[in-house]
Amino acid sequence: MKRVLTVAASAVALVALSGCAGSPINYAQRHADQGHYDGNPDRSRALNVAIATGLAECENGQCAPLDDVARSKLPESMQSVSNVDMIEDLGDAWSVGHGVAQMAGMADALTGLSGTASGMLSIGSFLLEPSELDDPASMPALLAWMPSSSANSPEDARGKMATMLAEAFPTGDFQGYQVRVDRYAEYSSAALFQDGHACNSQYMCAVDFTSVSMPAVANSSPDWLSGEAVYLWSNWERGATSYSGVHRIGLDMYRLNTETNKELPLPDDLNARAYLARVSENLPAWAYIYLPPTEQNNYPVMLNQGKPLLFVEPASKQKDIAAQ
Repeated sequence: MKRVLTVAASAVALVALSGCAGSPINYAQRHADQGHYDGNPDRSRALNVAIATGLAECENGQCAPLDDVARSKLPESMQSVSNVDMIEDLGDAWSVGHGVAQMAGMADALTGLSGTASGMLSIGSFLLEPSELDDPASMPALLAWMPSSSANSPEDARGKMATMLAEAFPTGDFQGYQVRVDRYAEYSSAALFQDGHACNSQYMCAVDFTSVSMPAVANSSPDWLSGEAVYLWSNWERGATSYSGVHRIGLDMYRLNTETNKELPLPDDLNARAYLARVSENLPAWAYIYLPPTEQNNYPVMLNQGKPLLFVEPASKQKDIAAQ
């Protein structure tokens, strides 16, 4: 299924950093070799993960199209609060991003500027050649570094990942919806129904992990994980023109008219981010769910074991600056 989550067009276009699209396996190893796995303590964990997978690229201390919200953009009372405590103060995993956006003055609409341009975090319209794929940071995805000790081969890793994702879907009721999970060899889907309402036999609402492809093989993982050799699922290189050979796990959320096969946005009362937080709870620490900003949720979300990781400068960085 093609994605339904789209990034709003902006009056100010952001030129995506581009590069040559090479072999995905070399791409994965190159990120490790170029120091993207070091985990800069001056950046949030969310941004470090984004850099490690190529969702963000940095030059001269500035990153695009994803960047941390500067502490100076937050209310003074929150500037020294750690990201962990900030999550607790703001509430649940699916509203915390909106809280950050409000505090940083971003709650009304996407600005179309990355942190490089404005000190805020959002993704605007990307200037792409017609033949290029969408910018990877504008698409939801599952990012994973499976330890090589967990599988005997890339084929074995692929099968185990597909099973793991299918088993991660919570079943039963969710916020008034009934959940049905369909499991296939290389694909899993959670269909959510609400009898007589927005999601029923005619309008199916679904959250899918699609196309669990063969993983890349890298000699190491990020420093905040084990550091050992891994099977890697990531995203395509910026500027790529084809999904061919890309080692990725797609993530789709959509409402499908089963009579016309037309895809529609999810209904407002179905909080897909909340459901994916539940899914994330059932995944290992080396798996991250990335959700880009949208018109409805203008702050990106990186979920890890059910917890949101904030694209906000670590509090310790602000303290270090103040001490200088």
